[in-house]
Amino acid sequence: MPFPCDSIAAGAFGLNGVQAPEVISATPIACSGGSTAQLQLGVDPAFDRNCPYTLSFRIGLRDRCDSLWFFTLTAQTQVSTCPVQVEILAAQDTICAGDCVALRADVNGCNAYTYSWNGGLPSVAGPISACPTVTTTYSVTVAEQGTGQTATASRTITVIDPQIIGAPTTICQSLNAFDLVATPPGGWWEGPGILDTLVGTLDPDTAGPGLHVITYTLPGGCAAELLLTVDSMDAGFDVAACPGTAPFAFSEFSPQGGAWSGPFTTPNGVFDPSIIGSYLVTYSAGNCSDVLTVNVDHVMANTGLDTVCQSTYPFDIPVYPFGGRWRGAGVVDSIYGTFDPDEAGGGDHVIRYVMQGCDTEFTIHVKPVDIGGDRSACPSMPAPYTLVPAAVPPGGTWTGDGIVDADLGTYDPVQAGDGWDQLLYFAPNGCVDTIGILVGYTTLTVDTLFFCASDEALLVDESSTGRTPWDGVWNGVSVTQDDEDDWYFDPGVSGVGAFILVYAANTCSDSLLVLVHPDGLDVDALTVCSAVDPFMIAEVPPGAMFTGEGVSATGVFDPAEVGEGEHVIYYEAPAGCSDSVVVNVLAYQEASIAGVQDTYCSNAIQVDVLLDPPGGVFTGLPTPSFSPSTLPDGAYTLIYTYGSGACMSADTMTFVDHPALTTTVTVGTPAICDGGGTTIAVVANGGPPQTPILFNWSDGLFPVSTQAVSPLVSTTYVVVTADGCSDPVVDSIPILVHPPYEPEYTFSAQQCWGEQGFALGTVAAAGDFRFTWGTTTPIVADSISLPAGSLVEVTVVNEDTGCEQDTLLRIPAWPPITSLFSSNPEVDCVPWEQREVTFIDLSNNAVAGYWLIDGDTLPYAPGLDPSYDHGVAGYYPIELVVWNEGGCRDSMRAEICIQDSEAIFLADVFSPNGDGNNDVFFARGNAIGEMELAIYDRWGMRVFTSAQPGMGWDGTANGSPCASGVYVVVLQATLLDGEVIERTHNVTLVR
Repeated sequence: MPFPCDSIAAGAFGLNGVQAPEVISATPIACSGGSTAQLQLGVDPAFDRNCPYTLSFRIGLRDRCDSLWFFTLTAQTQVSTCPVQVEILAAQDTICAGDCVALRADVNGCNAYTYSWNGGLPSVAGPISACPTVTTTYSVTVAEQGTGQTATASRTITVIDPQIIGAPTTICQSLNAFDLVATPPGGWWEGPGILDTLVGTLDPDTAGPGLHVITYTLPGGCAAELLLTVDSMDAGFDVAACPGTAPFAFSEFSPQGGAWSGPFTTPNGVFDPSIIGSYLVTYSAGNCSDVLTVNVDHVMANTGLDTVCQSTYPFDIPVYPFGGRWRGAGVVDSIYGTFDPDEAGGGDHVIRYVMQGCDTEFTIHVKPVDIGGDRSACPSMPAPYTLVPAAVPPGGTWTGDGIVDADLGTYDPVQAGDGWDQLLYFAPNGCVDTIGILVGYTTLTVDTLFFCASDEALLVDESSTGRTPWDGVWNGVSVTQDDEDDWYFDPGVSGVGAFILVYAANTCSDSLLVLVHPDGLDVDALTVCSAVDPFMIAEVPPGAMFTGEGVSATGVFDPAEVGEGEHVIYYEAPAGCSDSVVVNVLAYQEASIAGVQDTYCSNAIQVDVLLDPPGGVFTGLPTPSFSPSTLPDGAYTLIYTYGSGACMSADTMTFVDHPALTTTVTVGTPAICDGGGTTIAVVANGGPPQTPILFNWSDGLFPVSTQAVSPLVSTTYVVVTADGCSDPVVDSIPILVHPPYEPEYTFSAQQCWGEQGFALGTVAAAGDFRFTWGTTTPIVADSISLPAGSLVEVTVVNEDTGCEQDTLLRIPAWPPITSLFSSNPEVDCVPWEQREVTFIDLSNNAVAGYWLIDGDTLPYAPGLDPSYDHGVAGYYPIELVVWNEGGCRDSMRAEICIQDSEAIFLADVFSPNGDGNNDVFFARGNAIGEMELAIYDRWGMRVFTSAQPGMGWDGTANGSPCASGVYVVVLQATLLDGEVIERTHNVTLVR
């Protein structure tokens, strides 16, 4: 029957079936008079399997009263042109030789199929148990009944088969250690006699006689075994005998029934120790032989009284010849004579060295000292406490970090701190015993142990749990202790579950979690409806892993996720337990609404509500097709129901239609100078409330609403504003950048610092430019005159655009020259004994010059410091003249004072004859603070007095010259350092 062409739309059609695609388009074909009986549907994704599908078409027809009635038409169709696809599923691709793997052919179609496997496997889909002995590639060919299409898949199962190569099955016990060889490399060796687990070194004597199983294991668990028989062959330990004693028979050998050979030895093993010497003797039985040494000599040993402390480390008692046997308390090795004083205990002990035909004995005195063995302590223990056992003998003193009372031996682990604390006990008998206390909290570095229910009991020690310390106690379900004080956890006793094991020591404890998983699952197959809520495949302790279609790692299976069909679920526990379950999911049709977003913003688009499966009831809008631009803003709830009774399903969805997004643009300054900036901003309105607005700017700007920009050239910025809902809004913002300009400057030639110079500015660009010089009173001109070396800031303004540039300039100058020096010693007046003065050059930027010292001219070199000795007390001038590379000069002058050799100097003779040399008699001394000087003639008359060091006697009295002769000088002076000097002196006046 024909249908109105305008009723044919994608939303009116639906497909139902296994992984049915979605109808995305519907096109009427050959419309005539607005009706057609043909149409074409587009689906996504394309059909990929040959299955039956139901096509539904919901159409609205009007009756004579113009009422609209909706009808759903259905039709069945079968897709049969898709290629068949098949995949071989397997729990694992790699197995050990002798193991099996389950294979299953998984076909993508819905029809009936025939299966043809290689390797003699049965013609079924599976699971099929395959047990290859070598790496094998399995293939299956699937034929689809009805279409005749075929498909082939293959999967390679790698078989790991380790082999032990070239190893003997029977060896002699006396054979030297040798390396076993296996392939492929990379495994490890285990078994009696294995000395090196990686190299595979085997020592037959360590293994001992008998049948032994040697195992070579590769990563992943594949292993090979070697059954090795070690034939007994042991001539025994070396023997010592006294010369001239009776012959003796060897006794420490195996097996019986062999023959002996060697010097002084009969075939039945009787040796005659008649002559001193060392002899090799061979014992043979069957295909094996071994040797021992017989040492014949007189015994030499220390048989005197020996005294040791009980705490002395075990030692070997020296004796000759070797080969005898030791007897007595404390002997812990009868062959080598190792004596352990602690084993013997305190007191006198008789030790015997027994040889063939003779023996000797001596006494060892062991002074008792014993404070027990190493132990542990926890910082939370009540402390201080007395160490147990009590020290033997009592009365000694203790040392150690945790010892609180050295005499009582009380102990505090907190005081000791974490780690090993070594304690020493100094017994009153002079012996010292030592123990270690491991201080720390009880810890387990392993937090979880995993088992399968059938696993053997595990030794819970340091290697398996990381427990610290070693002397604690385990508590928990299925934890037991054997006769050797070793602790075990047995999953066979505990059963499946999660258990807490507690390890306690010294009032501290830690715990770990034990997870015991079942070896397999209780169920092999399940059949469920696709509408069933997700459920647990099996209740197992945490840590196990489930894999397969529709199952979570914890074992929650979701039928709705995988859909109709058989699905293999694999179970694997950390300890290696594994199993699988086949779940058959029956189809269930769930009503669904699709094609509608949660939010619209008055978008001008056509929205087709997709309803699946077809034929249900839709409410919420007049039709399942709408445009948000024509809807009033607000919330809409859509409901679609399908089916009835227990199989009825419904889907509900709500969407909101918001106002469309709008924008307003603002600009700070639309025209800027080169290097300048401005702000541009976008203000958004409308769209969903509380929804972040996205601003996508051109030119690499950050996605924010307000931008600070500094374009190098005139630029138009484009911003796309979006809220994730509305149609994006595009705005353009032009910013004009005035052309740049670069001032250029001409300067005066380089001059001495401070001489007058100038700077002249020009701009080559077009425009009117103003130069403003930043002196104390700004100067507006294109040039300025300033002292060389001056810094000046100049601002250049483009009068046309208002753009300006600031530059800091310096008037060219030679580096400033400074003449500067200091003296060493640097004192007001140099002591006489330091009169050779060094002048230290401190000048700046000097390249040449000269020194003028007391009239002498010395050459100047930067960094060289001249020394000068004036030779006499008094003052002399110093001048340093320097210049720089530009010839700019500077000088410095100073005067140096040299003290007299005495604090106060009084001349013996002076001649006031007016010749300018020694015309005045002074009391000289630079350190004089105050003084009183008086001069008397030979009759005791005072002719001169002075209280000033600089005022001397010119040889006159009352204005008249005094006669030549001897005069008496009386001086009382106070020096600057407070010293008082009184002197009487004779001075001769010569005319």
